[in-house]
Amino acid sequence: MGSQSRRPTRVPLLTARHKALLLSWARQHDHWTVDDWKHVALCNEYRFQLCRTDARVR
Repeated sequence: MGSQSRRPTRVPLLTARHKALLLSWARQHDHWTVDDWKHVALCNEYRFQLCRTDARVR
């Protein structure tokens, strides 16, 4: 009745090395002030679609 089944996108899990690198980065920057962060441009590289590009329905 108009509802479609959706499947979550599969993404690789964080490895132990990734986690260690993230923790190291966080510890290097934990003393930063709001003024320090104002000079940083952060980018989230999320992929999303506004429209469906194919007609496949699960």
